[in-house]
Amino acid sequence: MPAEPEPTSLTSSLIRPRMRGVADIFAAAIAIPGAFLLVDHARPGGASIAAGVYGASLAILLTGSAIYHRKGWSLRAGMWLRKIDHANIYLLIAGSATPVAFEMIPGPGRGLIIAMWTAAAAGILKTLLWPRAPRALNAAIYAAIGVIPVPFAGAIGEAVGGDALRLLSFGGALYLLGAVVYARRWPNPDPFLFGYHEIFHLFVFAAAALHYVVIWDLVA
Repeated sequence: MPAEPEPTSLTSSLIRPRMRGVADIFAAAIAIPGAFLLVDHARPGGASIAAGVYGASLAILLTGSAIYHRKGWSLRAGMWLRKIDHANIYLLIAGSATPVAFEMIPGPGRGLIIAMWTAAAAGILKTLLWPRAPRALNAAIYAAIGVIPVPFAGAIGEAVGGDALRLLSFGGALYLLGAVVYARRWPNPDPFLFGYHEIFHLFVFAAAALHYVVIWDLVA
């Protein structure tokens, strides 16, 4: 019986769902024009800048993910793309908080912005300098950064309103559930077609869509 072939790249393996990266391409194709529309929709000044930060972080994450999850990269290229892909998650978390925090200025908004971007910078450095950190640690860090806004919940509710706060919280819960799926690698319905990683990405897309809707109203 012949030996099993070795994987030739970081993004191609013996068991790789055929749907890997497909949804990311569609999500990126929506996010890029969506970022420009959001900035154009925002009121001039700081709201427009905050909208641009969020829109750019979302487009960068989804575009980088679509590029990375296409199969066939060499090991070296795949390693760098994976680092960028994981680092972009921190970028989006902080980027998502920026328009919300802007609505809290004057007030605790500056503190929230500083806390989120400091944590995101630390996460990005960890990703670049310790790319092989345990999967559970990565998921825990993503979740920890995601709950930084919790102490600001009262101020956020006053600034954005109860309905927006509920949608933001629900989106955060979806991100958290996605992190759990990623860490546990479950559920994994069909490793050859649509596995746990694809489910993780669907949670991310759904959460991002909810947050986009909220931010669209906030920056208007």
